[in-house]
Amino acid sequence: MSAPITPNGWAVVPDYGDPALGTLDAVAGRGNVLAGDVAAVLGAFCADFAREVEPIVKADSWGYAPRKQHGSDRWSNHASGTAVDLNASRRPEFRSTYTAAQKVAIRALLVRYPVLRWGGDWSPAELDEMHFEIAASPAVLATFAQTLGGGAMAAPRMTSPVQGYVSSRYGSRSGGFHAGLDIAGGGVSRTVRAAFAGTVERIVRGRARGQSASIGAVLAPGRSGNGVVVRNPDGERQLYGHVTADAGLKIGDNVGVGDRLGVTDLSGVTTGYHLHFEVWTARGATRNPEIDFRTFDVTPGAAPYVPAAPPAPAPSKPAPSAPTQQARDPKVLAWQQRANRYGKAGLVEDGVKGSKSLRWEAWVRQLQTALNRWKAVAPKLVVDGDYGAVTDNAVYQAQKANPARFGPKPDRVVGPKTVRALGIPAKPDVS
Repeated sequence: MSAPITPNGWAVVPDYGDPALGTLDAVAGRGNVLAGDVAAVLGAFCADFAREVEPIVKADSWGYAPRKQHGSDRWSNHASGTAVDLNASRRPEFRSTYTAAQKVAIRALLVRYPVLRWGGDWSPAELDEMHFEIAASPAVLATFAQTLGGGAMAAPRMTSPVQGYVSSRYGSRSGGFHAGLDIAGGGVSRTVRAAFAGTVERIVRGRARGQSASIGAVLAPGRSGNGVVVRNPDGERQLYGHVTADAGLKIGDNVGVGDRLGVTDLSGVTTGYHLHFEVWTARGATRNPEIDFRTFDVTPGAAPYVPAAPPAPAPSKPAPSAPTQQARDPKVLAWQQRANRYGKAGLVEDGVKGSKSLRWEAWVRQLQTALNRWKAVAPKLVVDGDYGAVTDNAVYQAQKANPARFGPKPDRVVGPKTVRALGIPAKPDVS
């Protein structure tokens, strides 16, 4: 007899202690989520949630439970080990408790994790802000997990960027405010690695020892050394100062956690080899880097994580007579064409629902959910991730009826004013 299935399409795990279960450190207990891709994706999400929304109280958060939905004969998604409740007593059912800024942060996370669904987007009768669950098939989830570095999740979410010891902390000191954390290398130049994954946004080279920040190009006002700025997917940045960037590193390069950026140097105003490490919020304000080190349980100055070298290429083989390609789905193609026509998505119209299409679909679901909260939108939208004529018209209805919030001229464009009015993240770049 086959196992019963939970509403999100996954098989019920019979009981605690089942070998199919793995352990997610962010929530209480052992054997608290389905092992493999589910654990990998929920683990990555929880780490980002703790960093970008609020800390997770482990004792007040949980996952697997072999039970049915309250007042129903249907299995809960907790029964398949594919759901977690975070900070349950702080986020009770049927109440909206997150701030507007926290909701924006959560919805931004859901764009990056299109395989998840949030109970905070459910109807008032079902509202459950503590609840996050897998909303994808095993095959789709496996594909997405690979974008996080593989199902094993070998790479950490953060690493110490350089080996050494803390020589100066963030905050006020004689002579002014110190906007970063200094990690000294014991009198020698040390290799510097990316603390977080992101994209290289700025590189400064060629500054001399003792050169004032008032002379020549700098990483940021008042920063005197060479170095690198990396922008994360969430818009936050890290500044790596007094660093000679590797010759092959260039603006626009994507770097993973632990990827090499360069070596510490004696550029600018400095008393010796050290890394000046700053963390900037998405709005450009500095934050004490030790907050991030504590959040991710990383010791400043510990030996950095070093990614494994990529495997050597396999010996070349004769090309097949017909190349193997993923099947082109006419329904997906039509969906992409509607997204491009009405939503100006910029998707490649290939009939394949890959990671970019999944990100777009997750964002459209948030757009549709937000539009349904406005009285002017009628009839209410089906939240299906399809940006077609109906969703386009709903955008127009909301804009036309609320010029004070959306602007005086309805233009059907989900631009900065519209996303602010709706309380959702900006349209994802999927081009």
